Formats: sequence, structure tokens, C-alpha cells
Amino acid sequence: MENRFETFTSLILQISRSIQRIKSLEMTEFDLQGVHAMCLFYLYRNPGGLTQGELARLCLEDKASVSRAVAGLAARGLVVDTQPSVAKKYNAKILLTPEGGGVAARVAEKAGRALLVGAEGLDGAGRESLYRQLETISQNLERYIASSQVPVRRK
Repeated sequence: MENRFETFTSLILQISRSIQRIKSLEMTEFDLQGVHAMCLFYLYRNPGGLTQGELARLCLEDKASVSRAVAGLAARGLVVDTQPSVAKKYNAKILLTPEGGGVAARVAEKAGRALLVGAEGLDGAGRESLYRQLETISQNLERYIASSQVPVRRK
């Protein structure tokens, strides 16, 4: 059991760190960060736009981080806010500009290439099985967390 824990956590952490390094490496071309890559990727996949809250959920980032990322992308002319005069931006749809769409298409292409390299040696059935198993593990761990929630004591 102990070896399984070490192996599982080490492999998951190693994969996560590799993904972070790939995002950093691939985004240097655009002078952007990993969170920008994820925002661009999801906006590219959702041409009708997404709110900052939706982006935060999809990117697995907090709203403040996504808000800063969107502000940076807007300053670069890669995204536009559909409600620029509204103070609270979390409900406004964010859309890619034509330039942002071009960058996002290249980000999606780079992500696809990295995914192909990561999946080398897996056939279609093996890859589908891996994703199903990872989804099951993720759901099981989320359920464990939910059932183990202990209220935080404040001093």
C-alpha cells in the first residue's frame, strides 16, 4: 500500500510539473504565462465566449487569478469584454479578438502536439481506458474530500 501511494503521488506530481513546464516553455513565444494559455484554450473551444467565473472553473484557477489573466490578455488586445462599462466583470462574456483567435489556435495546436507526445505508446483503447480511470480516481478523491470536511477552527 505504501509503495502504491508513493508511486501514484510521485507520478501525478511529475505529470503536473511537466505540464506546468510545457505551458511555460510554449508560452514564452507569446510572452504569456500558463494561466493565459488555459484561458485562451478554453475561449478558443467556446467561440460564444465565457464569463470569468466559467473560465476559473474550467482552468481550475481562482477567480482573482483569472481576472488578472483576462486583464492582461485584454491589455494585449487578445480578448474583449462584452460589458466593458460594468463594474463587476464576473458575469460578462469574454471573447477572443481576431488576433487572440490566432494566438489561441496556435496554443491549441501546441497543446495537441504535447498531448500526442505524452500519449506515445498508447493505443486508442489504452488511452480511453487511462482517461476513464483517471476520471474515476479524481471523482473518488473529490468524494473523499467532501466526506472528510472538518470545519476550520478560527482563533
